[in-house]
Amino acid sequence: MDYHGGTVNTIRITSFPANANTMSINGIMYKTASGTCPVVGACTTWPSGGVVIPFTDGSGPTQLILIDPVDGPVKVRINYASTDNAGLEDPTPGYVEVEYNLTVVPVRIEKFTAAPQGSNVNLTWVIDGEINIDRYEPEFSTNSRDFTKIGSKPATGSRTYNLLHTSPINGINYYRLKIIELDGSVSYTDIRKVVFNKAGGITVYPNPTKDVVNINFTGMGSGKSATVRIIGTDGRVLLEKKFYGAVVNESIDIRHLASGSYIVRVETDGGIFNKLLELVK
Repeated sequence: MDYHGGTVNTIRITSFPANANTMSINGIMYKTASGTCPVVGACTTWPSGGVVIPFTDGSGPTQLILIDPVDGPVKVRINYASTDNAGLEDPTPGYVEVEYNLTVVPVRIEKFTAAPQGSNVNLTWVIDGEINIDRYEPEFSTNSRDFTKIGSKPATGSRTYNLLHTSPINGINYYRLKIIELDGSVSYTDIRKVVFNKAGGITVYPNPTKDVVNINFTGMGSGKSATVRIIGTDGRVLLEKKFYGAVVNESIDIRHLASGSYIVRVETDGGIFNKLLELVK
């Protein structure tokens, strides 16, 4: 809730949670300065000012948060402060506490990778020991929040497993591995992402701009419609328009936005196309 009486727009996780090995937010894996990363080179040190996450009033954070707790039955507390639409941060931060009771690690994922292979994505996971594991189900998402199953591999005692995703989108593809135990218990790996920038008909000009951006896009696909979004670097959608017809050819006034970097995204039934836009005032 917001104690200033406004609408909560963001929350700031103020500190790295105790009793956690790593904490992943929107696909970025954080650790403490003295902590150990489970995959060499894959972790970012927790920033001193915390991490800000977009928030939708009434539903919660809009970015996925994953925690790897230390072994044993522990409680992991996540301290946070909310910021409202006036830019005021709550002076009395709250917290969420998650209790973990697992004492046995049924499987250790030594490595989980997602890499382009031609126009496909090759998913590979390397196992260091399996105990009571039934199967692995790789999952795919276009927004890092809503995942769908794209395959299943039974646990056979192998060290290395692979799955080829043959229908990635043009844009950012997110992947995670769902691990299912014999008793039905479920756990997940951290998220991996693969970016495809296929040739598309999107043109953004002038770039940089100071007030108005012109967007031209051809190749609307069979549906003959497109959704154009302007997205901040924090993942928030700042402007959205729907277009119908064979092409998008539109001038959009963005002078109300602050100077900085933005993503112009065109979504059609033929794929997702992104362009980086700089706004300079």
